[in-house]
Amino acid sequence: MLFFRKKVNKSLAIIVKVCVFQVEHDIHIRSMIKTIKKIILTGLIMTFTNLIMAEKPTMYYVFDPLCGWCYGFTPVMIEFKKNHADQYHFKIISGGMVVGSRVHPITEMTDYISSAHKRVEQYTGVKFGEKFLEETLHDSTVILDSELPTRAILAFQDMQPEHVFEFAHDIQKALYYHGMNLSEKSTYGPLVTKYGVEADYFIARLKDEKYRQEAYNQFELAGNLGVTGYPSVIVERDKSREKVASGFVPYNELVKIMEMTE
Repeated sequence: MLFFRKKVNKSLAIIVKVCVFQVEHDIHIRSMIKTIKKIILTGLIMTFTNLIMAEKPTMYYVFDPLCGWCYGFTPVMIEFKKNHADQYHFKIISGGMVVGSRVHPITEMTDYISSAHKRVEQYTGVKFGEKFLEETLHDSTVILDSELPTRAILAFQDMQPEHVFEFAHDIQKALYYHGMNLSEKSTYGPLVTKYGVEADYFIARLKDEKYRQEAYNQFELAGNLGVTGYPSVIVERDKSREKVASGFVPYNELVKIMEMTE
C-alpha cells in the first residue's frame, strides 16, 4: 500500500511538472506572438506613415512681405493650411519684390497706394490702418526693402515653423495696419512676444549673417519656381510643379482649384 501511494505521488508530481511546463510554454508562446504582432504592427504603421509623407504634395506660397495683395491673401493661405494640413506640406517663400535697386522710400508709392489700397480692402477684406495711411505713407524716412522682413520670417521659422504663416501676416499687419517701419529691427521684437519669444533675443538673431544669405536664396528660389508676380501658389507633386493661383484668390475658389488639380 505504501509502495502504491509513493508511485501515485510520483506520478502526480510528474503530471504537475508537465502541466507547469506546458503552461509556461504556452505563456512563452503567447508572449512571443504578442511581441511579433507589435513588431509587425509598428512596421506597418511606419510604412504607412512614410507612404503618406512621400505622397503628400508640397504647396509653395510665394509672396512678399511688402506686397499689398499678399497682405490680403495670407489669411486665405493660413485658413487653407489649417484645414488641409493632412493633405499638403506647406512652405512659405519670400520673393524679394523690393531689393537692390528697387529699394526706395515709401513716399515714392504714396499716390499709388492711396488709391490702390481701397481695391485690396474691397476684394480681400483686410483693412489698412489710419496710422499707415495718414502718417507712415507720407514719411520719407520709411524705406521699403524686402530683405529685413524676410530675414525675420526665416529667423522665426527656425524657432517655430508651425506658426510661420501667422508670423508672416503679423509682419504685413505691422506695416499696413499699425504703420510700423519694417526696415527697423526694433519693429520685430514686439511681434514675437505673443509666441513666447523674448524680444531682445529675437532682434539679436536678425543680425546673424546666415539669415541674410538665406533671404537671397529664397529670392532665387522664387525665380526658379517661375514666379513673376505676387501672391502665387505653386503645387509640387511627383517632381512636377504647377502654378495653381496667381494674384488674390478667395478661400472657396482656392479650395475648388485644388480639388480640380488632385
